Amino acid sequence: MMRSRDALTADLFDVPCAAPALPGSINFSREIAATMSSALKACPADRIEVAARMTRLMGREVTLSMLNAYTAESHVDHNISLERAIAFDVATQAQALLAFFAGKTGCGILVGEDALLAEWGRVQQAKADIAEREKALKERMRGKR
Repeated sequence: MMRSRDALTADLFDVPCAAPALPGSINFSREIAATMSSALKACPADRIEVAARMTRLMGREVTLSMLNAYTAESHVDHNISLERAIAFDVATQAQALLAFFAGKTGCGILVGEDALLAEWGRVQQAKADIAEREKALKERMRGKR
């Protein structure tokens, strides 16, 4: 059976580019609202449950009205705090805002098994580099005899 593709997560082979550091270039209110809306649509829990989960996680009330304001592209001045963004990602059981933030800063995220696979690949590359260095050293040592 084929695994469904998570539309919120970038492809591992897409190289993220940082947002340009130009005046007004870090104005992502509408994109953040759209990202949150997409995450809520993909989440099996409804908005009321997500707000309740965020409230439990933070120990401070997050209301449905607040969540609706965060996801309304027309409310450009109603921005979610970093603390609430983390609670949102945990409550929706996704990394939508984390992936958004990472992508805008030229980074990417790896979750679960993908992180292990990346580390395995890094180890394999290190082993290949060491083997190549070892081979070069042996050839140099043979040439001096």
